[in-house]
Amino acid sequence: MWVETIKPIATWVLFSVGLPYLLGAVPFGYILVRLKLGKDIRELGSGNIGATNVARVLNSRLWGRVILLLDILKGLIAVVLAGRFIPGNSLAIISAAVFAIIGHILPIYIGFRGGKGVATAIGVLLGVSTFYHNLFFILASGLILWLIFYQLTGFVSIASISMALALFLGSIFFIEDLAIKIMGVIIGILVLYRHRENIRRLLQGEEKKTRL
Repeated sequence: MWVETIKPIATWVLFSVGLPYLLGAVPFGYILVRLKLGKDIRELGSGNIGATNVARVLNSRLWGRVILLLDILKGLIAVVLAGRFIPGNSLAIISAAVFAIIGHILPIYIGFRGGKGVATAIGVLLGVSTFYHNLFFILASGLILWLIFYQLTGFVSIASISMALALFLGSIFFIEDLAIKIMGVIIGILVLYRHRENIRRLLQGEEKKTRL
């Protein structure tokens, strides 16, 4: 009897917290640079493990795009798995989304020093959008803003900050479901907080442009 009681709790914890975190924590950028250069990417360039710094450190837009795609996919997979194994539970899906991003930002595999979470955020939002379609339009708007600001300025950080603000404000004003609204606000704040050093460098004119 106790097994039947514990099983749904264990399933919830596994697919809404544990697995999303562990998937999100896979440091693809760190692994790639270790394999190609034998160095810790966190000691190179901006110190970030994401696609932008990978492209800069390896001087390769291709490898930057590969890491971008992989970081998106891990967030997407985490959310889709939560929706598949805990169907109809919005809290499980939202938890999976947040913990996948936390995993990328604080990865257990490399001492909790990770990336900014932008690509993984895109992945989890794509995943949540398959269950809550009205979120897709906010994500699409954020991505369009990302492209516009990136093309106008050449700064990935400005583009990412604009996308985070679009998510933050869009969730507040255009999402009716309270749980999804809270998720969007949390993700927006996380991404903005992780860009605090970029904001400082932008204000001081020290931020570097990178082509992806």
